[in-house]
Amino acid sequence: MRFVDASVFVHAFIKPKRKLKPHEVRIKESAKAIVKRINDGEEVGITVVQLAEIANLLESYLTLKDALKVVFAFSRKREGV
Repeated sequence: MRFVDASVFVHAFIKPKRKLKPHEVRIKESAKAIVKRINDGEEVGITVVQLAEIANLLESYLTLKDALKVVFAFSRKREGV
């Protein structure tokens, strides 16, 4: 099992307000690929503190509804629901 950092979700979900540099595009695409693998069932480790950090960061950039969808989907997946 791999440990996933909160920044992966931030890079995957937040839409930039400016044009990204080539290395930033690669980071964003890598983050999206990691999130897709998690959605497809890859086991990862994450702490409750990180989950709260993800929720707080996403809420700053997304609507509350969309931020909660991401966090709840992740937490339900981990619980096996």
